[in-house]
Amino acid sequence: MSIQEPVVKEIMRRYDILASQDPAELRSLMLTSRIMFRAKLALIGYPFQNPPGWMDDEYLKPVMDLDTFHSDLYDPIIHGLYSQMLAKLTKEKA
Repeated sequence: MSIQEPVVKEIMRRYDILASQDPAELRSLMLTSRIMFRAKLALIGYPFQNPPGWMDDEYLKPVMDLDTFHSDLYDPIIHGLYSQMLAKLTKEKA
């Protein structure tokens, strides 16, 4: 199993959409939790009805299968984005 560029591009696109939301809303989404951050990236799809309005049709689809999701293959990318989000929220809160 190796990192796939289309998956990385979609993760980055989802991060950009998520990061463009209002900082107060981001904090309310509990993005200071790594687990909640991963859930909001919807890497294996968005499982609920009535998704947030900022999630487009592509965002709702899985970007990887469960085996890949449970592996640590993309963890360095996701952890890096999580760190960026924490920095963004901390900066905008101050």
